[in-house]
Amino acid sequence: MRRKDVGRKNKGYGESVPDWASDGRRQLLSDIIDDLRALRALGVSAVGIDFEAPDPDATFVEIHWFHEQVIPGL
Repeated sequence: MRRKDVGRKNKGYGESVPDWASDGRRQLLSDIIDDLRALRALGVSAVGIDFEAPDPDATFVEIHWFHEQVIPGL
C-alpha cells in the first residue's frame, strides 16, 4: 500500500462534538480516545488537534484536560 498524506479538518472533539450527525452517523472524535485508537490501528501516524478557546487561560485548560484525560487512554 502506498503512503498518502491526507487531511480532514475537524474543529471539535470529545464533549464539544455531538455523538450523532444530522445524517444519523456517529461523528468522528465524539469519543476521542476510541476514535484515536481506531485511527492508529488504520495506520494513521499523526493527528492535529486544535485547542481553540476564547482566551489563553481557557486554551490551557483544554490542553491540560487533553493531557490528563486523553493521552493516558491511548
